[in-house]
Amino acid sequence: MMGITTNNDILLYSNNFPVPPKDLGTPNGILLESGVINVAAAMMKDNPAVLAKLPDLLAQTQQELAAQGITTTQEGAAPGEEVPALFAASLARRFSIDVVVYLLFQNMEKLKVDIDLLRLAGQFNPSTYANRLRVGGIKLVLDGTPPAETAWLTSPYYKYVGLQNLTNTNDYIGVQDQTNSVVNAAVKYAYDHNIQVMAHVNGDAALWQYLHAIGEAKKQSANASRATFHPVAIHSQITQRDQIRLMHTLGVVPSFFPDHVYYFGEQYASTVLGTKRAESICATGWAKEASLQFTLHNDTPMMPNNLLMAMWAAVNRVTYDYSAGRTPGSTTTTNGYVLGPDQRITVLDALKAITVNAARQYSEDSLKGTLAVGKLADLVVLDQDPTATPAIDLRNRVVLRTFKEGVGIYTNASVTAGNR
Repeated sequence: MMGITTNNDILLYSNNFPVPPKDLGTPNGILLESGVINVAAAMMKDNPAVLAKLPDLLAQTQQELAAQGITTTQEGAAPGEEVPALFAASLARRFSIDVVVYLLFQNMEKLKVDIDLLRLAGQFNPSTYANRLRVGGIKLVLDGTPPAETAWLTSPYYKYVGLQNLTNTNDYIGVQDQTNSVVNAAVKYAYDHNIQVMAHVNGDAALWQYLHAIGEAKKQSANASRATFHPVAIHSQITQRDQIRLMHTLGVVPSFFPDHVYYFGEQYASTVLGTKRAESICATGWAKEASLQFTLHNDTPMMPNNLLMAMWAAVNRVTYDYSAGRTPGSTTTTNGYVLGPDQRITVLDALKAITVNAARQYSEDSLKGTLAVGKLADLVVLDQDPTATPAIDLRNRVVLRTFKEGVGIYTNASVTAGNR
């Protein structure tokens, strides 16, 4: 399995999540995105010794990923200054899984400086791993996120609930993070230099901006015909059918985040988009209909790394029932409902999205993604055949063993105890 994680430093929360009593003042859920990023930054600032522990901390993280059956993952938005620290950590303790780093785009000048410095240090060769680490390309952030009402939409939000401090909410369509000229220049730079580009696009307006930039780059860049990468649209949460077809034409890979259907589906329907528009979030059904190859991802630290959960959400599209007060992740689906049944996919479709399609997204399909002579033998053993288990039980499957290049890197305790 290939885990795709992003790290966009955008505040995301649902106003449907219960709030703990003020007199307790204690957390009652998962620390998400900006929250955990800010805590980590404070730890680094106040405890410089933490940096010395980075190799061990990263090793622990990789073991947690391996326990989820993940053998390739990514740092989805790394500032240029973070990359040397990652390479130093990989030298101190060779990574156990493959990690692909994407440079966070802030502006063209900084991007060029970052790439030049990394090249001088021998740390920028997008097609080559060193100690299982490589810089794979550029990451743009073009908008925010729908539950926080910052995704950039072509049509106004259904019901504004006050997450943004606005005086006029009737025509509010979210936040545009970059100008068209900046996005066009960044994408053309990627094609000029054959460097993979991916973009955080939650809203359909942000996706139009990105697709237009790709189309223009293909026309204007002298090297576009020799580009060997697939541009990626991360999240693609709110799309139009025409955009799905255009992504197929342009060779874009949408990487969907189906956990939103479960955790935030009711919020999309009640306030963000309204029921009809909400039914087509995470439009995997439309993508399959258009023969568009897509991937599925988690979004740590937005959600824990659990690709079986991502598969389950894409296959079932069952919403979490907040009114029942259940704990997120509960196996019970009573009172939840199917949001957009036409967008459901099969278990086999979901498996392809996190294996062969993910390998293609990384331009590594000659080495990964399928079982074939000469490939790397990145393998995962589950407790049951996921295509034979009831779809509603898919997320209850258990990873028993994970192999990286034929070498075991994770064994479930139940296997060690001889119980399986």
